[in-house]
Amino acid sequence: MTTHTAPIEKELVSVIIPTYNRSGLIVDCIASVLEQTYQNIEVLVVDNLSNDSTISEIKKIPDPRLRIIVEPRRGASIARNTGIMNSTGTILAFLDSDDLWLPQKLSHQLKILSKQDRPSLIFSEYREFNSDRDNILEPRLSSMSLSIITMLTFKKFFLEVGLFNDSLKSGEFLEWYSRAIKLGFNSVTLSEIAALRRLHPGNSSSKRNAMDYLVACRSAIAGKKSS
Repeated sequence: MTTHTAPIEKELVSVIIPTYNRSGLIVDCIASVLEQTYQNIEVLVVDNLSNDSTISEIKKIPDPRLRIIVEPRRGASIARNTGIMNSTGTILAFLDSDDLWLPQKLSHQLKILSKQDRPSLIFSEYREFNSDRDNILEPRLSSMSLSIITMLTFKKFFLEVGLFNDSLKSGEFLEWYSRAIKLGFNSVTLSEIAALRRLHPGNSSSKRNAMDYLVACRSAIAGKKSS
C-alpha cells in the first residue's frame, strides 16, 4: 500500500451525492456541504434521471464548486462509482441527498486523517431525525452503526479497495468496508456528531433488499474479526 505525505490543508475533497427525485431535500443537503468550514471542496451530484424538479433546484445554486452528472437510473452504487470516477479531488467523502452534515464535519475529520500513518477510514457519529427536524433521535453509538455519510478517506486508498459492488441492491457500503478492513485499513470513529440522517417514508434504507444487506453485514463482521 502507498502512503500520503502532502499537507492535508491543501487537499481537494470530492463530495459524492447520488440523488433521485429529491427536489424538496437536495438544496439543504448541498448547502450543508458548501457551508463547511473547510472550503477546498468539489460537490458532484449524480442524478438518476429525476422526473421531478431536482435538477432545476440544483441549478439555482450559484457555486462553481458544484457539478451535476446525469445518468440512467441504475441505483446508488453505480451513481457513487460514477461520482468517484469523475472526481478530481485527492480525498473522498459521501452524503445521501436526504441527509445533512454539520459545519465542521470535514475540518475535524481532516485533522484526524492527517495523523494516520497507514491507510485509514475516518468516521464520525451521527444523529437520526424525522423529516420535520422537530424530532431529533438519540445518536448512533454502536460500533456497527458505521455510515457512508460520515466516511472520509484518500481517493487513492479507496481505489486500492475497489469501487462499490454494483450487483448489490443494498449493503454495498458494508461490503466495501469489509474489503478495506481485510486489506488492513485502519478504521477510526470520532466521538462527535458530524451528520444528521433523515428518517422519512422515501428513505432508501427502509427499502433495503434484505438478503443483500444480510450478506454485507456478515461480510463486515467477518472482516472486523479477522483484522
